[in-house]
Amino acid sequence: MENLAEKESNDKKRRNETVEDIRYYGAIPDQIIEEMTPEIIEQYYLWDEVAKKEVERYPWLILPLVQEVFHKVYPENATIRLIATEYVVRRIHKGSGSTLSSVFADIAVQIGDRDIYHMECQMNKDRGMVLRMLEYDIHIGMVYGASDYGKKMSTDMRHELNMPRSVILYLNDTNYMPVEETGLIRFADGTTHEYRIPVMNVQSYTTEMIEKKHLNMLIPFLPIRFRKYLNSKRNGVRRSVTEAVRKDLTELIRECIMIIDREKENGTLTDTAGKDIVELLDMTCGYLLKNEPDLKKEVRGIMRPIVMLQSEKIETITEKIEIITEKHMNAIRKFIEKGCSSGQTHQEVKESIQDIFSLNEAEAEEKMEKYWKQED
Repeated sequence: MENLAEKESNDKKRRNETVEDIRYYGAIPDQIIEEMTPEIIEQYYLWDEVAKKEVERYPWLILPLVQEVFHKVYPENATIRLIATEYVVRRIHKGSGSTLSSVFADIAVQIGDRDIYHMECQMNKDRGMVLRMLEYDIHIGMVYGASDYGKKMSTDMRHELNMPRSVILYLNDTNYMPVEETGLIRFADGTTHEYRIPVMNVQSYTTEMIEKKHLNMLIPFLPIRFRKYLNSKRNGVRRSVTEAVRKDLTELIRECIMIIDREKENGTLTDTAGKDIVELLDMTCGYLLKNEPDLKKEVRGIMRPIVMLQSEKIETITEKIEIITEKHMNAIRKFIEKGCSSGQTHQEVKESIQDIFSLNEAEAEEKMEKYWKQED
């Protein structure tokens, strides 16, 4: 038997675990933008855009990826229809504020008359990802995969739900990544089903593998593997990029350009598709190297002979991300200052900003040190 204190504590935990989702389609309210972490902002305005543009402009780029993950081969002239769905989720934790979940590049396509594929781009591993994938898959299946069979107007007629084949594309360079995400579904009739989603670790693919398997869709994401070496800090001071990193990154870009050229020569890529992939590659590098002007200039110099780059648009995206990130920081500052002036304790405010602004403990402590100014 649990005592009263334990019961109250357990009840509080259960209340906090109760979550209500609010979805924002299309334009996102300013107050929600202010709560986005820099990682979520980047995902929504950069990585999402790269993935979407590739599939929207050249749906056939997805065929080699389908073959790699699901071992299903389609003819080059297969009919591919894009199913576009995306939204931002704000999770309201009853009794403990709210958080924004990561924003994903939601890509769904129908190949042929029946086969549906669903792909999610994700920067880092997320414990709740498998449940969100299930939610997306049920929605996609209900809209595009529901059918019935048997004689109409008969008690024998039954409904059928064809779920999409789904995969998670993890974009960041991490030491460990599972081969699949799994979750156990328990139905009311006592039956269970193990829901499994395969995982593709994008940064585990070498340029040789990319070319051999014609996974050209992944090329714009390859520079992300250098992210951990860029804009790194020691004792709060930004560290310069080492010569080894500079050499490896520029070599990667050259290899990507050569792959695109060879893929155009053998007919796997059209000339226009090749140029657009280079532009998206430049968009990725332009953002990753925003604080390294000399290296960015060198990288762009490698790509410039291939295509006239849309540098103005790339700078606009970077500027937009920086403006929204500043809004996010201002929202944290105002929240801390308000908590301080209202008599809340340092720990209470710290825990609140961790929950509301999706910060880890170290990030929350850093913001508290910067903005917590209590009068003597």
